[in-house]
Amino acid sequence: MRFAILVGVVAVGCGSEPGESGVDAGDADASPDSPAPDAQPISLSPAAIEHGLIRVGQIVRSSITVANPSPGQPAPIDSIVITGTDFTMSTTCGATLPAAGVCAITVDLTPAALTAYDGTITVTSAGMARDIPLSANGAWELNVAQSGSGGGTITSTPSGITCPGRCANLFAGEVELAVEPDTGSWVSAWSDPACSDLRCVVRPALAGRDVTAYFAPGRPISVTVEGSGTVTSSPAGIACGPTCSHVFTGEVMLTATPDVGQAFETWSEITCGTSPTCVIPAGDDPVEITAFFTTGPGASLDLELAGDAAGEIVVYLAGTRVGRCTSSCSLAVPDGTLTIAAATPHRLESLTGTGCVPDGDRCEITPPGYARVTATFRRDPKDRWTFFGNPGETFVRGGFDAAGNLIAGSQQRLIKLGPTGTLVWERPWSGGSFLVGASGDIYLSDPRGTVKLDPAGNEVWVRPGTPSALDPTGNVLVVDSDTGAPRMTLYQPAGTVIWRAPGAGTQIDGTGRIYEPFTTLVESDPPDDHGHLVLAMHRYAADGTPLSDFGSWGGVEESGEFQVAVTAHRLAVLERDAYDFSWLRLSIHEVATYQRTQYVEEERLQPNLMTGFIIGAGDDIGFAHEPGENVMYWFYGYGYQLDRLRADGSTWTVQRIAPPSDAYRADYGPLLGGVAGGPGGELAMLGAYQQFRAWPEPAAPVGLIQAFAP
Repeated sequence: MRFAILVGVVAVGCGSEPGESGVDAGDADASPDSPAPDAQPISLSPAAIEHGLIRVGQIVRSSITVANPSPGQPAPIDSIVITGTDFTMSTTCGATLPAAGVCAITVDLTPAALTAYDGTITVTSAGMARDIPLSANGAWELNVAQSGSGGGTITSTPSGITCPGRCANLFAGEVELAVEPDTGSWVSAWSDPACSDLRCVVRPALAGRDVTAYFAPGRPISVTVEGSGTVTSSPAGIACGPTCSHVFTGEVMLTATPDVGQAFETWSEITCGTSPTCVIPAGDDPVEITAFFTTGPGASLDLELAGDAAGEIVVYLAGTRVGRCTSSCSLAVPDGTLTIAAATPHRLESLTGTGCVPDGDRCEITPPGYARVTATFRRDPKDRWTFFGNPGETFVRGGFDAAGNLIAGSQQRLIKLGPTGTLVWERPWSGGSFLVGASGDIYLSDPRGTVKLDPAGNEVWVRPGTPSALDPTGNVLVVDSDTGAPRMTLYQPAGTVIWRAPGAGTQIDGTGRIYEPFTTLVESDPPDDHGHLVLAMHRYAADGTPLSDFGSWGGVEESGEFQVAVTAHRLAVLERDAYDFSWLRLSIHEVATYQRTQYVEEERLQPNLMTGFIIGAGDDIGFAHEPGENVMYWFYGYGYQLDRLRADGSTWTVQRIAPPSDAYRADYGPLLGGVAGGPGGELAMLGAYQQFRAWPEPAAPVGLIQAFAP
């Protein structure tokens, strides 16, 4: 059988309507039931149609030529059948193809998703079937631009973009952009806040994405380290030994820090002299500079970290850090009186050693040539795992799925942690709200609307509005206010609409009943000299039908600043006392009757902030806040207390606060950023951890999550 290949773009289809899978049975000359006695096999061209990447929403049309190679005999066409999702066809072929005749099959595809599309055209003639495979892949378009007075090259992985030159292309999934600045240029900014420095990971977007890199001219500075030490820069960009370089704009200050047992000697730049800091003025000319370190006098110090929790031991001499260990280590330290400090996001049990008399979390020693100090750190029995994030990030939102995985968001990224706290995946995130379903699906707010991610972090669909709540069966409530009055839409996990109704629901209880944001009312006849504020609830049935308001309901007695959390059977209200700012009050009620079953009053720290957080954990309530003990420590907000209020009325408490010394306030430890709960009763503290430092030594906090067993 002979196949001649011919593929073309057809402007207008003809013959059968698109989507028909048969042939015209009205041919007057022949039919599949009465083939010509000497029928010849037909030929098809091309043998396959491979479209490659097709932009979502764009129609692609191809032509298949069916030919009868016989000059004297007609050929029967028994059937023409198309298979494959979203492929359609039309044809000019009848039941018989005349001698030396041709007809056409037109195939259309309009991809609707970033997925592979496969199909087959099967043409049967004289009982013989011939297949033509069809393939395509839905794609999105990425457009990359450069701006500014500097320059460079931007390339993509997977390949497709080399800008300048080819700055736009189609892609099927995530794209990573890498930048190679020209000499004397640097990347000063990106249009996408999820991008930074020389790398940008661009997530797929069905509507396409535009990303711009801004280049600026600057001064290249190269640093070489001779000896044992490090050199850092302000602004950031250089942190090295033995060599490193960066391009800067404006004035740059280099700081040389010797390793333990070493001393800074001098710079190669004569104007910097022997000072450990060197200021390089603004300019465009390249600078090459060397920092020289020499061996200094010192003593030997063994530091042991014992116990079952993570921690650190930091060593200072006259306020300057000379060593830090996060596991047992040996240090060469300078002569003199040393401050040994032990710090942990868990609990410091003891600090002992040669000449070490503990004062809170530290002691002072003068090593007689050699000394040994041991710090013992302990976990709480309820501790499940602890996760440390990146420098400078604070985790503020999170939720567990039914398998115990945690999705958490910081100002930098969205991450998924497994049931033991191991990092499963991460993706850029610019903030907002998100919900975590029991199945592991994620619904997050995005400039495009509500975006659903599958458990692997892949984008599934986008719908207008903001994700608000999940009902007991896993459907998601989305509120859209862009067109005027708020409108609620309840979507199935597949993205299909269940119902739409006016309203702005934010909570759903175990019956599917929906609550709008609670409001406050002033009692008309206050019992004392100031008005009491009470809650009012606007409610809807599970099908979106409005229910009667429930007003003048207790729970917020003196303040309009409050939070609400709803579980299957419980409703919790956290309020800040408007007249005694140092107290938080938590009321828990049954959703069936709204009767209060539990009441907690906690002393808190900052009088001008609402620093408590509540969350549902199964049918328990998690309550995180700054511990009252912080009040005696100079009103510093390090440390937290997490209370679990179980549905059976029992409670437990975990408190994390650094033990201060007489001479120092506690200026390190966990920083409370939020609290996460899960359907299995999981609870986690979200926030950051400030490492130990000598005041006012700069040290960026690192992200911190601590998870606890029910």
